[in-house]
Formats: sequence, C-alpha cells, structure tokens
Amino acid sequence: MDRGFLLKRMAVAFFLSTLLFPVPAFCEASEGSASVTVASYNIAGFNICKGEDGFPLDAQAAELNKLKPDIVCFQEVVKDALGQGRYYPNEDRVARMAQLIGLKYTAFSKPPDDDLRWPPLQMRYGLSIVSRWPLTDITTYRFRHLTDEDPGYPRLLLMAVVHPGNGLPKFRVATVHLMHNGPSGGGRNDRVIMANFIREQFEGDSIPTIMGGDYNSRGLSEEMRILLIDGGWANATPDFGIDKILYRPSERWKVIETKKVSSPASDHDPIQATFEYR
Repeated sequence: MDRGFLLKRMAVAFFLSTLLFPVPAFCEASEGSASVTVASYNIAGFNICKGEDGFPLDAQAAELNKLKPDIVCFQEVVKDALGQGRYYPNEDRVARMAQLIGLKYTAFSKPPDDDLRWPPLQMRYGLSIVSRWPLTDITTYRFRHLTDEDPGYPRLLLMAVVHPGNGLPKFRVATVHLMHNGPSGGGRNDRVIMANFIREQFEGDSIPTIMGGDYNSRGLSEEMRILLIDGGWANATPDFGIDKILYRPSERWKVIETKKVSSPASDHDPIQATFEYR
C-alpha cells in the first residue's frame, strides 16, 4: 500500500469520526472563552463608625487593587458615616470606593431607618456591589430575625444582574452577610433561617449566579449544608474561612483561580475567585 493511498484513507476516517463523535462545544470554547473575577470583602462597617479605631477607605481600596477584580461584593458598608471619626466626612463612600478601585457601576442597600431594633443611624451598615459592567434588576431581601430578644444586626441579601461586555452572557451577582453568634447564641439558628431563605429564593432558578459574602460559618455546618447540598451552590473558596464565594449552577462555571490577600485594613481579608463561563 503506497503512502498517498494510506493518507487518503486516514483523512476519510478522521472526517467520518467527526460526524459520528463530534467534539463537545465546551471543549472547543475553553481556550478563548470569557472570564470574570469576583472579590468579596467585609470592610468592617461597625468599626469605622468608632472613628479613630476604624479603617481608612483608601487602605481598603489599596488591598483590592492588588487583586484587580471585575466585581466586588462588600459587607458591612456604611455609605455615609454622618461625619463620624477622622477618616470619614459626609460623602458617598460607595461611589468613592468605586472610584478608588477603578470600577463604575454600584448598588447599595441598608436596613430601613425605621427599624428601631438598631437605633443609631450611622451604624446601620449594609451591603454593596461595585462592578466594571452595568447592573440592573437590583433587588434587596431582608431576613427576619429569630427572636426579638436577640435580633442582632439587621441582615440583607443584595442581588443584581450584570451585563458584561466581554463575551460573557448576563449573569447575577449577589452579596450577603449571615448572622454572627449573638449574645444568647441565637446566631447559629438565624444563619439556618437565612440559608433556607436563600435556598428558597433560588429554587428552580436557572440564571448563573455568583454570591460573595461573610457567611460566619466554617466547614460543613448546618447552614452550609443547606446551601451547598440542598440549594445547589458550590464553594469556589473552601479554604478561606468564614468569607466565601459561592456559585451556581456548578456546570456553568469553572473556577480558574482563587486568591486571598492578608490585609491590615479590616478585620477580614479580601478574597477573590476567577470564573470561566462554560
């Protein structure tokens, strides 16, 4: 059998194999597919209201600039510190943070001023999302408290739809802060209530979502089992303590890289995960 005839037979065999066993699309797309980098950072809103004991915004932004995220999910955000402390004049601190880290679009939510269980208005810290790309469908959910005796700080879930311009489809981003362990020990039970609420909100939902937050929970606790096992979330940052970045559905996102910066600018470290959409 001459060499030319053999090459022709090999070419025909290859052509037929591509018809019978096509290469999956996600394998072909992985080399040039778009990605998104999401950070999560608890910036210690309660402490900044203590004035000189607080953390300067510029220092926190400097830590984030080491990561260069596309989107940041913030917890413990005080948008306007009402002149409290030497670091914080009356200004829109969410907009200032966005400017310092070179991002443009923002969303913010805090507990309402008429919630008398947490009276000092300057200490009603909330959540914010800062993004490179436009945000729409901004939605806030309030968690109900377990007891009136130990309400803890008012807690929220903030969500928005991201419209990226880099080839990614639109997706949802969320930020959340689950209850800490309160004085009477009700925090753990509150976290279970919150985890169930999140599970119910996303039940049957097919929009790809990334959720950064301070979950105040380590390991496979009851609240994390509700999210990861019952709720269909996956954890991109399992080794980063109580701060986590979750995502769903797991088959739509591939975790490319994770980072954590040891930071003196808050009582939490900023964490980050880079995702590829599949």
